[in-house]
Amino acid sequence: MKTNVIQFPPSLSNIVWRVSAIDKLGKVLRVKCDESNVEMKVKGQLDSVTRVSIDDEVLLHSVAIPVVIGRLAAPQDFPAASVTNNNGTVVLNGEQKVCVKTKNGSIAINGNGEIQLEGKLLNADIEQDLSLQGWPIRLN
Repeated sequence: MKTNVIQFPPSLSNIVWRVSAIDKLGKVLRVKCDESNVEMKVKGQLDSVTRVSIDDEVLLHSVAIPVVIGRLAAPQDFPAASVTNNNGTVVLNGEQKVCVKTKNGSIAINGNGEIQLEGKLLNADIEQDLSLQGWPIRLN
C-alpha cells in the first residue's frame, strides 16, 4: 500500500504557511514559510477548502502515521463554495447562480437577479400583506 504522507523537516514544522501560487480555480499549488523563506509544492488540498488568494494563510499538516482528515480535491473539482455566518445570517455566495435542490423541487437565484422556483406546491403563510410587484403578474 502506498501512502501520500509528507514529513516536514523539523525546522519547517510550522503549520501556518502563506499561499505563494494558485491555479486558475483558486486551488493552492505552492506555499511559503515566512520565517525560513522556504517555498514548497503541495500535494493537494481538502475538498472543503474554499478558493484562496496569494498570501492567504493556510494550515498544513503532516503526521507520522496516516490520518484521514478529508478528501483531497480531484483535479477537475472546483474549490468549495464560500459559506459565511454573519451574526446569524448564513450567506452562500455564487458568482453565476445559487441553487438549492431536492428530489421534487428547487430554488435558483441567477446572477442577473432572476429567481426560479420549481416544485409541486408553493405555500405562503404570512401575517401581513403578500406583495407581488412587476408587470404582468400571471396567476393560473
